Amino acid sequence: MEVDGEDVTASDDTDITSSAAEHTLTLEPGTSYSATITVADTTGNTATADTGFSVAESDSGGSESGGGSFPVPTDPTTDVPEIPTGTNATDTARTTLETHSKTGGSTATFETDDGIREITFDEAADGEVVVRTLDGVPEAAETPSGTVLSVVQIAVPDSLTDSPATITTAVPTAQLEEAGATSDGLVISRLDSDSGEWDSLETTVDKETTDSVVINADTPGFSVFVVTADATDSAADDKSGKESEPADETTADGELGEEPEPADERTDELDDEMPGFGVTISLVVILCLVVAARRRASTDRQ
Repeated sequence: MEVDGEDVTASDDTDITSSAAEHTLTLEPGTSYSATITVADTTGNTATADTGFSVAESDSGGSESGGGSFPVPTDPTTDVPEIPTGTNATDTARTTLETHSKTGGSTATFETDDGIREITFDEAADGEVVVRTLDGVPEAAETPSGTVLSVVQIAVPDSLTDSPATITTAVPTAQLEEAGATSDGLVISRLDSDSGEWDSLETTVDKETTDSVVINADTPGFSVFVVTADATDSAADDKSGKESEPADETTADGELGEEPEPADERTDELDDEMPGFGVTISLVVILCLVVAARRRASTDRQ
């Protein structure tokens, strides 16, 4: 490390690690400074970076003591956006992109059982990828369709913010069952920051285990993402608490059965169906009495 052309690598005011170098020096108001740092790997490859800064004039005069930290110049800048209004961050994970020598693409891999596992670009890239887990949907976003299972904010190097990539995430099976959904109902959506609308991404199931379902989706860029699940019809009925109605009773002929009618009502109906039946019986009784009377009278004359 050199400051204003002076080698300060072995200085007591210099602290060098495998990822950063820091040197503390006394600054003079109104003075410009330059710094150069050179790094090398175990095979002898080297890289050099230059930087500079100026100290503003001080009305009070005097000197200031300060230090500068110069990160090893390997990763592009990743600007992590602010946490969306109406949400809180429950977890933040960071990792660096690794380039594949065979495919020429690059992947950010997260060691986790649930949540974002991989973000893959078709192009070679390096830099830091940050995944921030949120406790809900941003205030400026519309309500997503389906049951919300997870919400994350993904930040990538500035040059890749609008680059297409494949997102791989895992959903716990228990969470899916609680939502009354199956793997076919899982969807990853990306928030359009300008409109507040969710753009559904074509989501496919990569694999299923007893513990989780791994899904993939291609995204045109990076923002806030939500994983939702649509409940199946049968599961929705079960969760609604509705009881099935008893089936109608049927007769041996397969026709709907009817409740038996009271005897009195049935008798009235028979009377209505056979008018004059009661009168006929009365006439027969009268005739029988007449015949009996005539026979008695004949017997008395004899």
